[in-house]
Amino acid sequence: MKIQEIINSNCVIKLSVNPFDVKDCDKAYYSKIDNSYLTFVGMENQVDFLEKYQITEQLQSVPNGSTVCIGFSPKGNAWYGWSHRAIFGFTVGHKVTYEQCGYKGEEWTAKTLEDAKQMAIDFAEGVS
Repeated sequence: MKIQEIINSNCVIKLSVNPFDVKDCDKAYYSKIDNSYLTFVGMENQVDFLEKYQITEQLQSVPNGSTVCIGFSPKGNAWYGWSHRAIFGFTVGHKVTYEQCGYKGEEWTAKTLEDAKQMAIDFAEGVS
């Protein structure tokens, strides 16, 4: 799936808050799930990693967040977490250890896709 298809199936275009009055940044893409910000219209290439990793579903923010930073890849059956610094995918069977970003005080293994989603949330919070 191409980046524009991914964005169109997961987001809506709305007028954006543009506090710095940046030219041509008056519209942005927002998640259909939780209204979190993805990118400005015209800057779709900034989220081309969605196409690279085939993160095509469930684009959303972490709880109490405002920017899209987790999503699901049905092709890889993985939840991804990201920020401007890093991206990582989590599947059933993944083990989080103390060396990894998103470690929350104990090692644990994803037994379900919901566990993998929680790992993606923890990772996104850890790298943001």
